[in-house]
Amino acid sequence: MRKYILLLVLAVALLAQNPEVYSLIRVDWNWTPGVAGDVVNSRPGVWAEYALPESEIANLQFDRIPYEVIIPDMTEHYRSRLNTTMDMGGWRTFDMITAALDSLHENYPSFVSEPETLGYGHNGNPILAIKISDNVEADEDEPEVCIGLGIHAREVIAPEIIIQFAQWLMENYGIDERATHIVDTREVTSFFLPAAAECGAKTAETMAEGLGESI
Repeated sequence: MRKYILLLVLAVALLAQNPEVYSLIRVDWNWTPGVAGDVVNSRPGVWAEYALPESEIANLQFDRIPYEVIIPDMTEHYRSRLNTTMDMGGWRTFDMITAALDSLHENYPSFVSEPETLGYGHNGNPILAIKISDNVEADEDEPEVCIGLGIHAREVIAPEIIIQFAQWLMENYGIDERATHIVDTREVTSFFLPAAAECGAKTAETMAEGLGESI
């Protein structure tokens, strides 16, 4: 028994050092019951696509389930689409997100609160939140909208969406009817949780040649 446990530990260690290549594959709809994995895209009744590691693809071959390879190496495919000359492939790092929140407050102090620290992550980095409203210092009797983003370590796009949204609200306040309505009639609180997974976010920045691809 100890021998098998040792072999299992060695196998896990080997996989950790040499992660499997994931491929996007497509199978005929009739074969989907035999595929182990979550469907990532489909045309019901016609075909389904899966993101599978090499070991699962080997199982398809063993079971003689026909498939078409759409993307041979998903890691390399998505890495090729990033701007490798910038941190995190062009997306903001944890420190850059923090700086963006400070900048929003400095540029629009009457509408954007100073970033508030809700707590601290495992590594001591702050979990931040900002509030946007026409009377930002007051707790008005208005509907409250809470937006939480970046819950998982590798969610580099989600924080960018809310930063751009906040920027749009400020740049278009008094100009665009929708932006003005949101700021005047809502208390919008945005929780930036790269931040909540800050230990993972920091780790992701240093992995996979700085592209935050995996933790």
